[in-house]
Amino acid sequence: MGGILHTCIAVVVLLFAFVLGIAYIFEQKIQDLQNELASLKRKRSTSETKVELLDNTGSLFTRWGRSDCPTTATLIYKGYTGGSLYTHKGAASNYLCLPENPQWGTRSLNNFQAFVYGAEYENNFFGENALQQDVPCSVCKTKTGTNSVMIPARTSCYDGWTIQYKGYLGAGYHDHSASTEYICVDENVQFVPGGYENKNGVLIYPVVAKCGSLRCHPYIENKPIACVVCSN
Repeated sequence: MGGILHTCIAVVVLLFAFVLGIAYIFEQKIQDLQNELASLKRKRSTSETKVELLDNTGSLFTRWGRSDCPTTATLIYKGYTGGSLYTHKGAASNYLCLPENPQWGTRSLNNFQAFVYGAEYENNFFGENALQQDVPCSVCKTKTGTNSVMIPARTSCYDGWTIQYKGYLGAGYHDHSASTEYICVDENVQFVPGGYENKNGVLIYPVVAKCGSLRCHPYIENKPIACVVCSN
C-alpha cells in the first residue's frame, strides 16, 4: 500500500514538473513574441521617419520665362511674372510669380495703395519675337537635395550640384525709376498666350557686364551675363 502511494506521489510530482516546464516554455515564447513585436514597432517607426524625411526633401526655386518645370523637379504652381511699373519711384524691387488661379480676401481698399503689374520681355535677345511678350513663370520643387541657388555668370553647376535650368540674367533698365532684382530667365523662353501687346508693367532686359570694379578679365565689357539654377 505504501509503495503505491509513493508511486502516485512521484507521478504527481512529475506531472507538476511537466506542467511547470510547459508554462515556462510558453512564458519564454510570449516574451520572445513581445520582444519581436517591439522590434517590429521600432523598425516601422524608423521606416516612417525615413519616408517622412524623403517626403521633406527638395528645395524650391522659380523658373522665370517658363510655365513648366524641368524633369528634375515637380511643379508647385505656374503663373505670370509680375512686379512694379517701371516708372514708379516707390516701386517694390522684386519680381513675383503670380499664380493663374488667384484667391481673394474680403477686404477692400481705395487709397494709399501699391500696385502689381504683369511683366514683358523688352528685347528679342531672350527669344525669337520675344519683344513685348508677357512673361510666364513656374515655382518648382527639386526631387532631391535641400538647397537651390541661382549662380550668375555660369552655364553649369559646380561639382556636387545638379542643374535645374540655365539661361541669362534679366533685370530692369538701368535708367528707369523703379528698381528691380536680377533673375535668371530660361534660355528657352515661353510666352503668356495672348500677351503680345505693349502694355508695359515690370520690364525685363538682358544684363551685360561693365568693367571697372568688376574685373575684366575674366569678365568682358558689354557681354551678356549667363546664369544657372542649381540644387544640392
